[in-house]
Amino acid sequence: MEDWWVEFAYLRQRVSLVTNVNYFCTDSCDFILHGAYTSDPIRRVVDLIEAALDFKHRVDHNTLRPLRIKNVLPVCMKGMKKVFGTTRSPGEESDELKTHVVPDDGDA
Repeated sequence: MEDWWVEFAYLRQRVSLVTNVNYFCTDSCDFILHGAYTSDPIRRVVDLIEAALDFKHRVDHNTLRPLRIKNVLPVCMKGMKKVFGTTRSPGEESDELKTHVVPDDGDA
């Protein structure tokens, strides 16, 4: 099922993934705002960057709590490893995912 979903939801579409199929863009941003909204654009960008780095750290160290449907059924989190460092390279009929993996020693 996962291969089928990736192929048809992500790799064959010719639309922007960020606004059309990216779950993150529709999810609540409570972990970004930490309960406090600000209209200051610089503070918002800082909060977003800080939250993205925190999220990546949790993914890299397997400490991210699983998403749950209706707070009951856990969702597979395997795809989270591809959130950072993955790009969609154009192909003729279907695109290809390419992921840059940084070794544990941090030497990219």
